[in-house]
Amino acid sequence: AVVSSQSTWGSSLFFLFFMDSHSLDFGRITSDERVNPEEQALSEELQIVFVLPETRSSVRRVPSAQTVLYLKYLVESDYRVPVDEQTMLYNGEELMDPLSIADFVDESVLTSGATITIDVRRRV
Repeated sequence: AVVSSQSTWGSSLFFLFFMDSHSLDFGRITSDERVNPEEQALSEELQIVFVLPETRSSVRRVPSAQTVLYLKYLVESDYRVPVDEQTMLYNGEELMDPLSIADFVDESVLTSGATITIDVRRRV
């Protein structure tokens, strides 16, 4: 009788598992629905116009999750302005090194993929 009860219990578990796994519609959720909107905004690329001293400018496409320090390294590599001598401004606000572009730009700008302008000044 004990063997019979274990056999019935095992069959019941198999049946429950079979029914649960086949009653779920795994294809209903698309990959877009699984992405957190805030995370998606952070992964958006922005076109950035860097306005540099001596009326030079540079245009780059950069993920909005990139840090300000990364942007400074881009400017250093393109224009030989050392990172520690740069100050970056967006809408008059100084961009701080440990933060990302997304920390300073409105979410509507991030999701639209708009172009933003960052002023680069040399510290004296």
